[in-house]
Amino acid sequence: MSSLSLHTVGTRTLLIDRSGVINAPFSLYLNERFDNPHTREAVAAGLRLFHRFLMAHRIDLPTRALDGDCLKSVECKWLAELAYRPLDNLEEMSDSMIRRLTTANRDASAMDLKGAVEPNTAAKRMNTVADFLHWYREALLEEAIRSASTRDQLRDRYAAVCSQIENRIGVTKQGHHHQIRSLPIDRYLDVIRELVLNPERAFCSDGGKPSATMMRDRAIALLAAEGLRPGAIGNLAIDDFRYRVGAETGHIVIKDNVAKRGTSVTTSVPMAKGVRSHQQNYNSNITVRLWPFTCLAIKEYIDVERANILGRRLTNRSKSFLFLAEHGGPIGDRTTLSAAISRLRNQLKAQGMLNVGEGDPYATGKHYEFSAYTLRHSAATLFYKTYSNKPEVLDLMRQRFGWTANSTSPGRYAKRAISEAAGVDMMEFHDALLKALSAKRAQRQKAENMGEVTR
Repeated sequence: MSSLSLHTVGTRTLLIDRSGVINAPFSLYLNERFDNPHTREAVAAGLRLFHRFLMAHRIDLPTRALDGDCLKSVECKWLAELAYRPLDNLEEMSDSMIRRLTTANRDASAMDLKGAVEPNTAAKRMNTVADFLHWYREALLEEAIRSASTRDQLRDRYAAVCSQIENRIGVTKQGHHHQIRSLPIDRYLDVIRELVLNPERAFCSDGGKPSATMMRDRAIALLAAEGLRPGAIGNLAIDDFRYRVGAETGHIVIKDNVAKRGTSVTTSVPMAKGVRSHQQNYNSNITVRLWPFTCLAIKEYIDVERANILGRRLTNRSKSFLFLAEHGGPIGDRTTLSAAISRLRNQLKAQGMLNVGEGDPYATGKHYEFSAYTLRHSAATLFYKTYSNKPEVLDLMRQRFGWTANSTSPGRYAKRAISEAAGVDMMEFHDALLKALSAKRAQRQKAENMGEVTR
C-alpha cells in the first residue's frame, strides 16, 4: 500500500508518503500553483488519487516521457473508474485489488457502486490530475528532454491525455445542483426571518435549550446570508464592523487579518479567500454593505455574549478579532463555523424548511443542501434578482462577492434567479422584519415586567 499525507511546514505544503519521503512533483505543484492552504488541501485529494493509481499500475511518468508518452487511453478510463472511490478506502487497498477494480468489466457504472462519491467530486479530482499533468510537462519535462522531436511529440500526447481526463466525467444533471447550491429566494428569506426572529429555536442545544453561543452563531449565519465566505467571517476583526446605532445600515470590511493571530497559517485556520493570493487576482479586499438586521445581530453579540466572555477573564485574549471561541481567544478552527451552520441546518430540516419544493429544476432529492456556501450563493441569486435591470450586474456581483474578474460564477446564479417569477422588494422585507423583531422584544419585555410584578 502507498499513500500520501498532507503536512504544513511554515508557509509550504508537502505531500509525504508513509516512509517519510516527500513527493517532490506533487509538493512543487501545490506550492507553485496555489498559495491558499485551504485550496491546497482540496487539490491534494486529486493528487492522492493519482498517486495511488500510478503506484498500483506501476506507471513511471519520467520513463514514459523519454518515449514521448504519458498515459494510455485505457488508463484514462481506469483512472475515471477510480475517481469515484472514497480516498481513505482507496489508500488502504492493496495494489492488486486496485488493479482488479479498475480493469474489471462491470455492468454497473462506478458512480452507482456503494460508497461512491458524487460525480461532481470525481470530476474535480480528474480536473486536478489534468491540471497537474499540464504543469508537470511544462515545468519539469520541457527543459529536461533534449530532443526537440520528443518534446513536440510529448506536448501533443500530454494535451490529448489531459483532454481525455477532463472529459471522462462531465458535469451531469445529478451534479448540476452542486454547482448552483442556492435556495429559492422565498425559502432563503424564510431562513433569514427564522434567524432574526427565533435564534433560540434556530440554535438549540441537544437538550432543546438555546445554545450558549446563540448570538455569535446567529451573527455568523447572517453574515453568510450576506454572501461572505466562511473563511472571511472567521477572519474578521472587531474594527472591520462599521456601524453606528440608529444608522440605516452598516458595513463590514474584508481584509487580511491573519497576522494578528501570531501563529502559523494551517489548513484549519479561517482565512479570507485570495487575500494572500499571488496566483489569481481575487477581489478580496472589499467593503460589504450589511442589512440592518444583520448589524443589530452583530451589535447584540458584541454587547452581550462577547462582552461576557471577555469579562470572565483577567486578560483580553481576543487579539481584536470579532468572533471568539468560548476560551476568549479568536476562533482558530473552521470546524467551529461549520458546527454552527450544522446546528442551524438540523433545526431548519426538522421544521420542514429545507424540503424541496415541487418543480424546482435546480434541486434533487427530498431536502435542499444547506451550508454556509448555500447561504452565500443564495445571496448571489437574490443580488442578481434585485439588480438585473442594470447591464453591469454581473460585474457588480464579482465585486460584491469577491470573485475574480473572469469568473463565470455570476452567470450560474443568474440562471437560478431568472427561473423564478416572484419579484422581491427587499426594503419592504427589511421593514417588516424589523417591525416584527421590535414587537417580539416589546412582548418579551412586557412578560419580564409582569414577572417582576408577580414576584
